[in-house]
Amino acid sequence: MKSVMPMQIGANRDALLQRRAQAITQVRTHGTSRLPAGPRNLQIQQAEGGVVATWNLPTRYEDVTGYRIYLGSEKNLAMQIKDRGTRQMFIPLQSGGAPPTQNIFVSVVNGFREGPRLQKQSKPIPNGSIPNVKPMPPGDYLNQFSGGLDKTQSGQPSGAKTPRILP
Repeated sequence: MKSVMPMQIGANRDALLQRRAQAITQVRTHGTSRLPAGPRNLQIQQAEGGVVATWNLPTRYEDVTGYRIYLGSEKNLAMQIKDRGTRQMFIPLQSGGAPPTQNIFVSVVNGFREGPRLQKQSKPIPNGSIPNVKPMPPGDYLNQFSGGLDKTQSGQPSGAKTPRILP
């Protein structure tokens, strides 16, 4: 990123670094007037009662401030995400025995403009095709050592008890 302020003779380096940090923060929170690129690798997964949309940041992502999701047509705004770190969203759709296919559009937004919209079609899983079985982990999973450390028990392995110190 180029500095807006030119280097001055005898300028204080700390002041220049502070101005640069302020400029970077300004771009990250408000974006620029440049047209943002579209999201990359948009994927739609079917779920019960809706779909899960997942996408990647565009190639130039410094000025991205959020995303917009449209349903049905490009004019029907369903969700607006004001965090560029959020790149996955559950989208509730009409479900039933034979749910209709919906158009889903995702676009990138910066502070001033909206980029091109990527389109995918999907529909939720029909209600009758999901069994009512709750998954259970196998065996005695609570009392087995997982190989990691549990920070809540003073750094002891997750299967071990916290040692008692006798007076």
